[in-house]
Amino acid sequence: MLERILARHPAALRAAVTDGPPADGGGAARTGDDPAAAKPRRARRLARYEQVITLRQDGWSLTEIAALEDLSRPTVRKYVTAGSFPEWSARRTKLSAGTAHASYLQARWQAGCRDATVLWQELQARGFTGSLRMV
Repeated sequence: MLERILARHPAALRAAVTDGPPADGGGAARTGDDPAAAKPRRARRLARYEQVITLRQDGWSLTEIAALEDLSRPTVRKYVTAGSFPEWSARRTKLSAGTAHASYLQARWQAGCRDATVLWQELQARGFTGSLRMV
């Protein structure tokens, strides 16, 4: 989980390693949080959903649609039975960037603590309910 958090903030990580300010002034948004970055992905999924619905209305079987659109059969079935385009829900993790736990974890990491078990125990004392594996 720490690797995922740090991967989302490469400029801040570079600044921590080089002891200089981040190239972008810090506070850069994660790519996954940028609504503009999500629009093309959603548009592709929507186009695929509409194609699946059209093919189904034309009498194609779920298996044929799955093969043609390079989708799994369960995905095609989900699209056909959904009634409307199924939006993806926002991801929420207990250690997402910006939370008090993530801020604390980042501060401890910068202070030189690299032992996940120690970090996890400290987070638990602060009320974190996630697993050691998350840390």
